[in-house]
Amino acid sequence: MTTTIKPATLVEALVQFQSLVKNIDLNAEVKVQTKAGGCYAFKYATLGNIMDKIRPLLAQCGIAFSQKIEGGFLETVLFHGTESLVSKLPFLEGFKTAQELGSVITYSRRYGLVMALGLVADDDDDGNVSVGNTAVKKEVVRNDRRTPTQEEFEKLLKSTNVKVTGGTTKTGRKWYATDGFWLTSEQADLIHQEQLRAIPAGHYDPLPTFKHE
Repeated sequence: MTTTIKPATLVEALVQFQSLVKNIDLNAEVKVQTKAGGCYAFKYATLGNIMDKIRPLLAQCGIAFSQKIEGGFLETVLFHGTESLVSKLPFLEGFKTAQELGSVITYSRRYGLVMALGLVADDDDDGNVSVGNTAVKKEVVRNDRRTPTQEEFEKLLKSTNVKVTGGTTKTGRKWYATDGFWLTSEQADLIHQEQLRAIPAGHYDPLPTFKHE
């Protein structure tokens, strides 16, 4: 008869968990169209699939977890006895509908668990031989934009060379942005109004044609 030794510390519990967990099957696929006109696809494990695989093993190892959004981060906390381990993932903001917010929360929860538990739940981009590799890196840079603080937005208003881009997503949501920041439609309009005031009298400046990315 084999006796299972219960881990005494959180580190021991994580070692046991990682020795038991198997590769999680990638049960979903996303196809991405790049700016250059190419496309690539990658597979990933959905949050529900990950939960189904890890819950029994976490219980077996005596590990519990919780997740919450606080201070611009999604926090994943692992518990074992009186010990805990916190990992943080930047939480993207600026979405206008509950559906968009829900999608971001699910995305963040999935990556938060993957990061905290040392799992692999999607394809390795380095193994993608499609023409989209370069475009993937550009998309990551674009997603580094964030909502400006009040002070940062006031600086944008005072600048005369701010270029605002915008477009419409496949779901019909309009978006506006400038270098480093996502903007609301009201912020984009305010910037344009300030630029119009700087134009000499007698000149006409049409509304900008927002560039689709």
